[in-house]
Amino acid sequence: MDVSPADPGTGLFTINPDSGILGIKATANPLLLNYETGPRTFTITVRAQDDDIAAKLADQADVTVTVENINELPRCVFHSTQAVAASF
Repeated sequence: MDVSPADPGTGLFTINPDSGILGIKATANPLLLNYETGPRTFTITVRAQDDDIAAKLADQADVTVTVENINELPRCVFHSTQAVAASF
């Protein structure tokens, strides 16, 4: 069976032809998958086709991928204090 994104759209996604698992391409632009700055949903058309030459059965369906927010670690800023000797 051949399974692939029939309409990859942004080119972010790939489908494993053996398992059918949808994944993110290693070359994908990470800014497009950022919850704060990028789109929050992607709709791609997935097409599956039987490799049997005689039957050539095929179908397709739209799949919506939703980007969810994660709790990112807070950024810590460290301030140092130094003692300075002064005479008046």
